[in-house]
Amino acid sequence: MSEAKTERNRDANAHDVQAQESVERSPSPLPARGIIDWDRDVAPFLSQKLSEMRLADSNDTTSSTPVKIPDDIIEGAKTDRSLEKLRLIAQNLPYPIESNAHMQENLDHILMRIVQCVKARNFDRSLMDWNEHLMRWMYLKYPIPTPKRVALVKLYYEIATQPCMSRYVISNIISSLSVLTKSKKKITISDIRLPWKPIYDILSKNLFIPRRVYKPSHLPRYMFTLLRKVNRFFHPAAINEMMETMLPYLNGTDINSVLSTQFYLLSFLPQSHPQTYLPMLFHLWKTFNSAMFDGRMLQFLASLAEMHIDPTASDPQRIKELPDDARSEGEGRPEWKSNGHPETLEPEGPWSGIFKSVGIFSEEEWEHIMCKCLAALDIPLKDSISSSTGNMVDKKARSEVKNLPSPQNQIGKWLKKLCLLHHISDSKMTESLANIIVYSIHEDLEKTSFENEYLAKSHSLHSFVDMITKVKHCFHPSSSQDCTDKLTQFSTRVLHFFNKRWHEEQKEDCKTPLSHRLTSHMKTELVKTLQPLAMLAIYSSDQDSVNNAQKCLQIMANMEPELVLQPVVDQAVLAMKSLIEPERTTVSLRALASVSLALVSYRPAANQLLIILHMVLPGIDAVSSFLCENTAELISSIARHIKIDDIAFTSADQATSQNKGDKQLSFQSWVTKFFEQAILFVDNLPRGIQDSDESLGTPERIALISIMKACKQVIMHLSDVLFDNVLEQIFTYTNTSVTTQNIFVHKLAGYLVNASPQKTFAKFLPACIANIKTELEFGASSLKTISARDPIPSDSRLAWNIAILDGLLRYVCSCIPKYKDDLKKLIQLLCSKTFSKNGYTQCGWTINSALNSLTSSCPKDERFVNPDMWASKAFNVSSQEYWGQRYTMHDVKIDWQIPSVEGISFVMDIFHEIIQPMLNQIEALLETGKYLTIVSNAFGGISTLVKANFDRVAFEKSLEDADFPNLPAMSGRFELQNSAFIFSDPEHPQWKYISSLHRQFGETLHKASLLLKSQVDMNALPVIDLLLNSTKSFALAYGIKEHEFDASLDAFHQKKEDNAEYEGNKTLSRDVQIRRLKHYHCARQFADTSKKLQGQLENLIIDEVVEWAMSTYASGLSKAYIGVRHRSVPKLIQNMKSGTEVSRVKGVLWTFQLDAFDYLFPCLDTNIALKNSVQEQVAALFDSAVHSWSSFKPSVKLPESRLRLLQDLSSALEILLCPSLMDIDLLQKCTAEQADFEKNYDTCCTNTVDLVTRIAASSKTHWLYAKDALQYLILNISYEVPVSSFQIKHFLEMACNPHLTKLASVGVVTAMQHLKWREFSLSTQELVLCKPKNPLCSRFQINPEQQDVKEYLKQFSQQLEKESEELLFDEKAEFGWIVWPKSVNLYRMPESNQEPKVPETASQAIIDTIRETVNNEEFWNKYAWAYSMETDEPTISELHVSCIKSIFQILQDEPFRFLEPSLKELLQDTDMNKQRAAAEFLAGIIGAMKHWPFDKQNKFWDWFTPQLHQILGRTVRPASLSIWASFIFYIFKDRDPRRIQPLLNYVVEMFEACDFNSQFPFHVEVPATFIIATMTAIGWRSEPWLEKIVNQYWLGLKAEHGIIRNHIAHILQFSNLMKWRTKLLVPSVEMFIKECQISPLSVDLLGSQCNYNKGRVEELVRSFPKWREERLPGDRVFKSTYDRVGNIVCKWLIKSVYEIQASSSFSYILPLMPEILRFSELRNNPELSELATLVLDRICAVIPPKEFVAPVIDVFLNALKSPMPWRLHLNALTFLNMFHFRQHILVGKDKLPEILDVVIGCLEEKSFEVQDMAARSLSDILRISGSTYITALKTRFEEAISGAKPEDSESPEFKTSIRSLHANILGLCAVIDSNPYEIESWTPMIISEVLSKHTFAPFPISTTVQKWALKFKEIHVDTWEEDSKKFTPEQLKALETMVTGSSYCEYLTPHDRFIRN
Repeated sequence: MSEAKTERNRDANAHDVQAQESVERSPSPLPARGIIDWDRDVAPFLSQKLSEMRLADSNDTTSSTPVKIPDDIIEGAKTDRSLEKLRLIAQNLPYPIESNAHMQENLDHILMRIVQCVKARNFDRSLMDWNEHLMRWMYLKYPIPTPKRVALVKLYYEIATQPCMSRYVISNIISSLSVLTKSKKKITISDIRLPWKPIYDILSKNLFIPRRVYKPSHLPRYMFTLLRKVNRFFHPAAINEMMETMLPYLNGTDINSVLSTQFYLLSFLPQSHPQTYLPMLFHLWKTFNSAMFDGRMLQFLASLAEMHIDPTASDPQRIKELPDDARSEGEGRPEWKSNGHPETLEPEGPWSGIFKSVGIFSEEEWEHIMCKCLAALDIPLKDSISSSTGNMVDKKARSEVKNLPSPQNQIGKWLKKLCLLHHISDSKMTESLANIIVYSIHEDLEKTSFENEYLAKSHSLHSFVDMITKVKHCFHPSSSQDCTDKLTQFSTRVLHFFNKRWHEEQKEDCKTPLSHRLTSHMKTELVKTLQPLAMLAIYSSDQDSVNNAQKCLQIMANMEPELVLQPVVDQAVLAMKSLIEPERTTVSLRALASVSLALVSYRPAANQLLIILHMVLPGIDAVSSFLCENTAELISSIARHIKIDDIAFTSADQATSQNKGDKQLSFQSWVTKFFEQAILFVDNLPRGIQDSDESLGTPERIALISIMKACKQVIMHLSDVLFDNVLEQIFTYTNTSVTTQNIFVHKLAGYLVNASPQKTFAKFLPACIANIKTELEFGASSLKTISARDPIPSDSRLAWNIAILDGLLRYVCSCIPKYKDDLKKLIQLLCSKTFSKNGYTQCGWTINSALNSLTSSCPKDERFVNPDMWASKAFNVSSQEYWGQRYTMHDVKIDWQIPSVEGISFVMDIFHEIIQPMLNQIEALLETGKYLTIVSNAFGGISTLVKANFDRVAFEKSLEDADFPNLPAMSGRFELQNSAFIFSDPEHPQWKYISSLHRQFGETLHKASLLLKSQVDMNALPVIDLLLNSTKSFALAYGIKEHEFDASLDAFHQKKEDNAEYEGNKTLSRDVQIRRLKHYHCARQFADTSKKLQGQLENLIIDEVVEWAMSTYASGLSKAYIGVRHRSVPKLIQNMKSGTEVSRVKGVLWTFQLDAFDYLFPCLDTNIALKNSVQEQVAALFDSAVHSWSSFKPSVKLPESRLRLLQDLSSALEILLCPSLMDIDLLQKCTAEQADFEKNYDTCCTNTVDLVTRIAASSKTHWLYAKDALQYLILNISYEVPVSSFQIKHFLEMACNPHLTKLASVGVVTAMQHLKWREFSLSTQELVLCKPKNPLCSRFQINPEQQDVKEYLKQFSQQLEKESEELLFDEKAEFGWIVWPKSVNLYRMPESNQEPKVPETASQAIIDTIRETVNNEEFWNKYAWAYSMETDEPTISELHVSCIKSIFQILQDEPFRFLEPSLKELLQDTDMNKQRAAAEFLAGIIGAMKHWPFDKQNKFWDWFTPQLHQILGRTVRPASLSIWASFIFYIFKDRDPRRIQPLLNYVVEMFEACDFNSQFPFHVEVPATFIIATMTAIGWRSEPWLEKIVNQYWLGLKAEHGIIRNHIAHILQFSNLMKWRTKLLVPSVEMFIKECQISPLSVDLLGSQCNYNKGRVEELVRSFPKWREERLPGDRVFKSTYDRVGNIVCKWLIKSVYEIQASSSFSYILPLMPEILRFSELRNNPELSELATLVLDRICAVIPPKEFVAPVIDVFLNALKSPMPWRLHLNALTFLNMFHFRQHILVGKDKLPEILDVVIGCLEEKSFEVQDMAARSLSDILRISGSTYITALKTRFEEAISGAKPEDSESPEFKTSIRSLHANILGLCAVIDSNPYEIESWTPMIISEVLSKHTFAPFPISTTVQKWALKFKEIHVDTWEEDSKKFTPEQLKALETMVTGSSYCEYLTPHDRFIRN
């Protein structure tokens, strides 16, 4: 041991030769195998060790005796739910777990270290380490006491809400918080309350990125996540305060304000008591038109609906009972008076919840929800674009708003991860809608049975079924893919939530009132509705729709198997009788697989199981891999739930043929045929398909995997008799055949061993050994090769048998020690006789399999029943009675295969007799790589044999060289007492032996690396690869890695979710429970696995890997050892210096790009070869490094006030822990070390920044590297440390470089922004917390009830003539639109005579440097040249403007005299780029002026105002117009217009002076564009000027220029939005909430029906008839006033419906609709016709106020009644049909008869197009709303057709009679088409006796009948097998005649005569 310690302390940087000599001089002491007395030293230890692992007998390694569970877990399980879960897991493990008391001690230790880390401010290193230990501790499922959990959550929440914490800390803390608060039972609001203000303060300040911030904050994204996790802990008493804080900033004219305010409200408001705010939310929702608003609202309502199915959740008394102990600074609890409304009054009796008419919603609210539901489904119509305009509105929002967390799918991870739904399209609302519908289902008890017309007496269920029925045509395979996908997805989620709620209400502790629970009738009706639709959708061409439909069937089969299974089986049997249509067969197979569990569990259907299995066998065919895959999946899904026994079933198909005798179908014949088919399929696969990388993902490879899964399940569940038959069948196949599909026989052998190891070994192993020996004797694998590709054919049989052997040894098996002598000899033979790459690689795999099996533990089997039941007599007699058996964790029993004494002895023999000799032959190891392969695989197979020793001294030594040095006590390790490691005692001989052998392996690798480096041979490349892979094995083959643990977790969750009948189901298949235990076993291994400690040997190996990495090889050892980067980086950097070979430089760069490294500064060395490949790697490295640095940048030092708060919270946690754990000395050391770390870090950052700045500023540095350097410098700018003078000067100089202008400008802006923050911060706390206080800003208290919006807006038009102390500016005017806050921020004008504040010394030096740099004309000449470089940008650059603004804000007007010459030169040049540069300079100066004293501002305006005419008038060109418009917009945006009065006055005067009829359009376009830009930027403050502007535009209504018409349309829409005012009597939050509570939803509280332009619309309505008469003829029609004004009107209305206030457009649309309809049919003006058509289409896409629905329909009906052109009638019908479909929920029943009468009347129109459209409209209207009229209309049309008398073709009445008859036939066809996919009882009679008689009638009757018949057959093609049974043979013949028209008849000649006439 002393020699080993000496080696570990040697110098790690010695030369390779010295290192070689060092290793040779002190070889590792390897204990001789013969010295150890096995019986004395090893066997007793192993017996004791393995007896703890429930080993009853060394010859039987199946654990059967119960393991001892700690007493405290048993006792605690009686009262603690968490301990009961742990007890159930512990009783099924093969080894005892730690007691709860012991693990609680570990928890206290971890928590105490967390407390100490917080008190020492060590957040980035130690806290993260111990937080990881805490997460690993939690993997073990031990309970955390509630007080400790609460204290920890409070502490973590406070840490997460510190804005100065690093991204790494916040991210990890939030992840931990998510785990700690995940369970709603372990921690509730009764246990903990958290303040909401900290998150809101962070979001409100960081959500919208200021103009001059180009380093977006990471905080919003993390706060969004945190908010979702903790919002349920916000006290409901804070609801009023939340609304008073958020609602005043809602501005309905700004989409960003609307969406951000809604996000705040829905994210923060506690959902437990929504009765106060829910009416308000509905009023807002009804008003605003936005898809994002809809999505979030639906998500919120879904959560409410589910939560408040329990009435106690909203009990007001609960608010008083909860302690109000979580108030943050400045947070109050305003109390509002009750207004007498029932929802605001205290309940007199027991609280009964917030139930209303439909769940928790009123009738009006539910109607609105269903309208949104229909819009969200976006059912496509033939002539429509989309069903909503909200998505277009959302595109106007800022990127920050678009990046807000999207509405989360309410179905959660459970449904998202299902294998059948992981490809579903992104429909964000369907899950929320489904949740709302399901949790609103209840019986309507207010109505009597006679009055209750709802399905199953439930309004919600009736609404859903009614809507689905109306759109069921979309489920047909011929429908749109998107449509079917959304509807099937929606249906699936409704079923999911219904099933979930159903099972929840079956529990005893269900809190849903009995009157609101689901009933069996509801369940039956739901399944009856969706079952036929799902059966249709499974044949869709869209795979997502098919997956959704199959999931529907799966859920419904579990809900109502008697209704679902038989149709699925019948359809599948029908499809499988012939494989002519493989696609239909495949779909049927997948449908059967989806219902397989219900199929085997439901006895009537299970009787057909054997028939199905026999019928699907032909599907296992190599011709169709996809069919084969699905067949195998079906077999696998069935076999895993049944025992395959020799039970015989009688074929039902042949049971009726008694005279022929019953044909017996048995499992025996099926099993034999199945394996024959499987073997045949595999034999026909292409060569090498099983293991080549190229075959991954191919259909053949997928099918092969599916076949192997099916084989596994079948073999596992065979009875003893059938297993013997299969064993013989497979043995015969393996002994008589040889193919290239080795993996198949490998897997088959493993499956057989897993099912019955004794029988399999006895059968296979002797033959396998004999075959291998024979092949080796005859020279197999005797040819030395170094490539595994293209194996030698003569080696095939050897490879085949080794694969079988590997399969036999792959599974943990008790039979291996029994054959150890034979196996040992065989392994020795293989090691000595295999020389080909394939041969010795397979040999290595076999050794790895054997060692892994002998040293690992795993469950014995995964059968569907427990072992005792499988062996019971009752089960074997009638196993079919147990099919589909499911278990809870309480009932499941598991036997484990665990290591045995003989097995471990065999392992030692292998290492002593085979592996150790190989290690002594280094030359042989490297000769071909054979021995190295075998040794590497051997050590890879014992990852759980020896537990690494935790040497405290070595650990502390390793921390000195760690990547992040730390105190040893603050970097502890987490270890378990019991784990799966066999040897854990360092003093045990075998521990020493294996450890020494492992060390010798490392020494050998080091020697091999030195030897290979001395060789220059291309043939050594494969050996180098093998060497590096062996190094990974040496370093990483220990315990379990993180990715393996994650894979185990994912596998468990996937298996659980695939098998759960509903979310939260605890009764699962046995294999799921087995997977749960395997994962827990894996979690214990993972918790006990940590990074290794390294000594000198490991350091030497790391050095060698680094050397190889600098060529073309790389490794990831940083994840295995501590301090790899600390050791490797210096050597890597050394090879970046000049003179290094380019190949090595590329190797270094490649290594740096690994996740382990983020060092980039050496890349800035200009002497590196500028090859493209090098530059590309440098660029990639910088991108990775910058991202890594921004993610892991350490936390900023917290201010004392925040530290005290954190220390108080940590002390609260400390009180709950054992006092003896607190170490004051350790805390003091840690605090001192943290202080040193912060100091060293600051010094390091400063030195690094100086170094990079010098390199970047060097004239020798290429601009590409200078650019990368700038990125780093910008990233390191922070507000706590000012930039250096040299750095700011570098930024300014680089801004003059055209290549670097953009990036350098970011540096200038960021540096000066932080400089401003430092000057504005009165204390360090304000600076650190990013709360600078503008000295010109003051907060004023106001009384909301006394505020007047008109007076408030009027002040912005006041003219400022002189400086006034009373003048206050409101920059953004973001409050007061709906309600007023109680206090506002206003700004003063800087005083002219006020002395400027003297900045701190560091800041003054920076300002002096800036002044020295910019105060010269040469600088501005360069700057102007850089800004005016040619680009394609049509607008000014905000970055450039911000850069100029930053300079002039700091120096005020001082640099202007140096800039003025360059600026004048730019202004005089009309070139677009020069104009843009001038605009950017001016925008920056004007933007900075608000910080100047009044006199300096006047001085600039005196210079600028006289030049406005030249700047904005004469020099503006078409190319520069958008530039100056963007200049104006930038100036006025978020700025009080009084600050810029001269410019505003000029723009207004310029507009007032323009002549709209000027002969030069551009002269009109300039002022019009500028005034639009100005008003748009000012927003709703434009009211004082808006009336005059609109009036002037209105006078130009007849203007000739198209651009003016566009501006008129824009200003009309803009004015309507800006003039929008609410109708609140008192603009306070309290009164607004109360008015919403007492006002029905139909009341327009928010005044959305703005009538500002109503007078103008009335004027248009009066004028259009006159203008229509005055239209000009021919090509001059475009110049007509009618067409020009019509163009304006259509564009205006289109803009209006694409606005957030879209519903207000109906006030204007309704009077204009008759004229818009006329526009739509104008053939001589296509543009106007298209615009009018778009208006009509978009009208249908907006949900109108209910009072507008009937008038809109009346307009369409009046148009159809009037004698207008047929095209107008066609358009009116089209849009009437469309509007009725979109808004049918709002259409009153009394309106329907009138609609039907008018549409039926259109059937007799002369135009065929109108007739067809009328028929289509009639069928759609009847399907949607008129089901009660179908019978009456059918009788009406039938009688009219029957009573029609044929007229002679020569008669004058012939055409009239034909048209009448044709109309009635169209009507009758439309009646049938109203229910297209169902055949009513009267349909066959109508077809045969009415329609078929007119097959050969005169045109157009015959054509109509034949087209309809063809369509009828096409619709029913998928269900014709069943549908045809409803027809008699005569009726089918009549239908066929209609379809084919197969003969001529007497109508032919009259028809010809009719055509001629």
